[in-house]
Amino acid sequence: MKMLLLAIALAVALQLAARADELSDLKAQLDAAIKSMQALQQRVEALEAQKAKGGAGAPAPTAAGEAPAQAKAAALPPVTLLMEMCS
Repeated sequence: MKMLLLAIALAVALQLAARADELSDLKAQLDAAIKSMQALQQRVEALEAQKAKGGAGAPAPTAAGEAPAQAKAAALPPVTLLMEMCS
């Protein structure tokens, strides 16, 4: 009888330890995701501030009125851009 109770207590303790390990892994992943979101938010704020200052760094239209190649490349989906580069 004592062995049965000891085995049950050991099983419960192992499950709790495994669950705590899973929770710490999830917490680490959550912390990493939060840091990533904060970095992206800072980048968005910096880009919005740059845009508010007058859009420095934005590509200007060419003399013919067409957008430069960089603006065209940014507008294309990656697959289309890759196909254009290969042809």
